[in-house]
Amino acid sequence: MLTQDLKHPKTKPQQQTKCPVSAVFQTEEKINNVIRQLLKQDIPRDEISVSTQNKEFL
Repeated sequence: MLTQDLKHPKTKPQQQTKCPVSAVFQTEEKINNVIRQLLKQDIPRDEISVSTQNKEFL
């Protein structure tokens, strides 16, 4: 188990990716679809935060 998991048991450590988030989630609709999928997995809404280059969808 990573030390980050011990400090923050509810959050996963952020993984560094080569491509920017905006390249993965190009539209707000795609972001909303991902959020809906997370909510279906019983993840509390206030723990979901999706960041793009300049905006944050909460």
